[in-house]
Amino acid sequence: MSFSPDRVMYGSPIELKTNRTPVEPTPEKLLENFHHYFEQLLIYMVLMSSRHGELWVLFINLRDISKRTFPEPRCYTVSISDEQHQISMPRLFRRVIDSRSQSNARPFILAPCRNGSCGDGTCSWWANCKPEADLEGHVVIG
Repeated sequence: MSFSPDRVMYGSPIELKTNRTPVEPTPEKLLENFHHYFEQLLIYMVLMSSRHGELWVLFINLRDISKRTFPEPRCYTVSISDEQHQISMPRLFRRVIDSRSQSNARPFILAPCRNGSCGDGTCSWWANCKPEADLEGHVVIG
């Protein structure tokens, strides 16, 4: 399996993203709004056997009180438990193995698994994978 985190510090992956939203998500909406960012970071964490990672987001269009835009960086620290790592590792590799056996594709190419396309009847790996509906309860963001 080939992967390339944007940066690695002290054995933990760091994912760098830019975002054009004019309003920073509230803590309650963070996982929902950045689900794909966190999903990518969690895959890197699992593959690197790391329980910690960081998501660095540069908001390039935040607006101040006068409605002027300004860039503003944010860093979100993500942690998973040993138990969650043990659950995630076999599921990730099972998807890789299943994708190879079912489609004769190279093992690092996985079918898209995104909200709206992941489910019974819409995903050919659903019976084997059945991912969690969301990341809530699986990660700690601090």
